[in-house]
Amino acid sequence: MYRITCSQQRLGQVTANYFCFATPFNIYKNVSIPIGEYHWTRHQLTYGTSQEHRFIMNFFERFGTYYNGHLNEARVRATYRTSERLSFSFSEQ
Repeated sequence: MYRITCSQQRLGQVTANYFCFATPFNIYKNVSIPIGEYHWTRHQLTYGTSQEHRFIMNFFERFGTYYNGHLNEARVRATYRTSERLSFSFSEQ
């Protein structure tokens, strides 16, 4: 498997992927990906507030094709820094 990063910007990234299975790939019990070549393209958008603040927010969105289908992901993370040495993070996916 190899991964090619086509372009990368401060807020986004596009990644082209290719994978070739010589044998069926068993994912779980009776679910497997058949032999063959698979190409997919993923798009990613990220945004975060300044790391210098006491309360920090990060947003992450990734979407696009994945094997023979589509996969969309979204994450939000909130971080509270009580001091320079201690912080608490909460995230949802």
